[in-house]
Amino acid sequence: MSSIQAKKLGAKYVLLDLLGVGGMAEVFRGKLLGDKGFQKPIVIKKLLPQVARDEEMTRLFIGEARLAALLQHENIATTFDFGVLEDNYFLAMEYLFGKDLYTVMQRAKESKSPLETHHALMIVAKICEGMDYAHNLKDLQNNPLNIIHRDLTPQNIFITYDGKVKIIDFGVAKAEMLDTRTRAGVVKGKISYMSPEQISGALVDSRSDIFSIGILLYEMISKRRMYHGDTATLIRKSITVEYEALETIIHDLPPQLYAILHKALSSDIEARYQSCGAMQSDIENLLFSMGERPDSRVLKGYMQDQFAREYESEQRKMVSAMESSVSSLNTEKEYPVADKTLIYDTTGEDTRKKTSFLHRTTAAIHSKWQENKRWYSLIASICFIAVVLFWSFAGRKEKTEIIASPPAAPVIIATSPPVVPEKTVVLEKKEGDDKKSAVRKLARQAEDALVEQRFVEAREFVDEGLALSPYNQKLYKLDRRIKNNKQIRIQILADKAEQRLKADEITTPEDDSALFYYTEIQKIDPDSVLVQAGFEKIADRYALLADVTYRRYDFVTTANYVQKGLTLVPDHLRLLELKRDLDKSNSENYKKGTEKNIEVFFKSAEENIKGFFSH
Repeated sequence: MSSIQAKKLGAKYVLLDLLGVGGMAEVFRGKLLGDKGFQKPIVIKKLLPQVARDEEMTRLFIGEARLAALLQHENIATTFDFGVLEDNYFLAMEYLFGKDLYTVMQRAKESKSPLETHHALMIVAKICEGMDYAHNLKDLQNNPLNIIHRDLTPQNIFITYDGKVKIIDFGVAKAEMLDTRTRAGVVKGKISYMSPEQISGALVDSRSDIFSIGILLYEMISKRRMYHGDTATLIRKSITVEYEALETIIHDLPPQLYAILHKALSSDIEARYQSCGAMQSDIENLLFSMGERPDSRVLKGYMQDQFAREYESEQRKMVSAMESSVSSLNTEKEYPVADKTLIYDTTGEDTRKKTSFLHRTTAAIHSKWQENKRWYSLIASICFIAVVLFWSFAGRKEKTEIIASPPAAPVIIATSPPVVPEKTVVLEKKEGDDKKSAVRKLARQAEDALVEQRFVEAREFVDEGLALSPYNQKLYKLDRRIKNNKQIRIQILADKAEQRLKADEITTPEDDSALFYYTEIQKIDPDSVLVQAGFEKIADRYALLADVTYRRYDFVTTANYVQKGLTLVPDHLRLLELKRDLDKSNSENYKKGTEKNIEVFFKSAEENIKGFFSH
């Protein structure tokens, strides 16, 4: 969390800490000011000025605000206000004191007090309750809004230190009555938590959210991800709903729990729960049979036990931030109107004001003003008019002199006040133009590299452009295209590599072998899991070939296979064993090879004898 100087936003909001910055908005911890010293901690989500110039992004932000205004439920984070202040679109939202579900799940894995089954069921029951409300919400004319969250992930579920469960970020949610632009074929959300119909780009309804809730329940109880693999694998598994059933991971859970998960995670949308209310009812019945009930006090005890240090530390930070913001604002700009000594008293502790000629003069004028208001009003008016006329004529004369002065007169240019800012403005404009030109050039270079499938180079151009213009929407779109095209290209190469492995074309032909395609993937993504798995398969194949040549005493060929395999997988156990055997003397190699041949001979003979007598 980055600290910033407290800053007012409008008349009633103060920005305290910057909590995070996304591609669309920045989020601050702040406070709401009211009469008679009232203040309340809140979160301010402020649309980035650069993004505000994009009509589509602004439309999305306004849509989020309109939708949030309708959602008033204890299990959904509350939005208090929306508007434009100081040319900034903003949302004022409920400040949540706790942790998101992702953090809770990670801590549960690390701690000696894991997230128990009844904790997971309580959390999901509350998610179901909040989403059932959202799914059935109607507008003021009693028309169904048909709200679908579409991004129910651990990061978007928040659990407060008081044990309350809150659904956050309806930023990609769809309300049919508010926005008719979201149609089939548009995929929004995170792949690992999407329903099969959502990731396929088909039309989705509230049952898609139910599938996502099922994934959350599965992962909390199993303590592992439901889907594993790279992006292409995740997409395939999400579409086919390919995962390891919970009963094969944990065997002693109540049968009702397995049934709830199977129903929520059904690939057939008609066989799935038809409402979050129905799923909530089944979960609460299961909790009752277990002697539990969805009580926030249970989650409160768990949260404050798991995050005891963070709870105390964050409390102190909040108090400190609230107090320091008051101090900084009061000393920087705002002075209480009733405390006139802050303005006029020249005998106080403020040494800067004590020595200030301006403040001493102001104090004297103020004192005399109280005695002779009428006369000083007249004098002040005359003086004001005289000053305005003087500066008007002086400015006109000075301007004429500057224009008339030849460029060779450096004294006049150096001492003429209007010239300096004019020069600065020109320079700044030139620098700004140069930056825009550089960004446009980098965008073009990234486009060209992308067309030629030089993904690494394209990404470097985009990163360089974003360093100059962090919120450039064209570069962000290019970045997404690079990622998508990169994944598609990797999947194509991986499929070809698999085909060559099946055809036993491991290293030949040189430009159409398994090794060639895996190497091409490595150029695109050096850390690809596909590459490592592919190299393991090729190394296994080299080990098999090396075994055969070793038994034939062809140690030169064996050494060649071993070297190639270890180049790909340096810690391959079988290849390392063969390497150790090859490093011994020739006589020992001969002996080892003979022993292996005898062993293979007797094993083959034994199998033949068994086969003979079996007939």
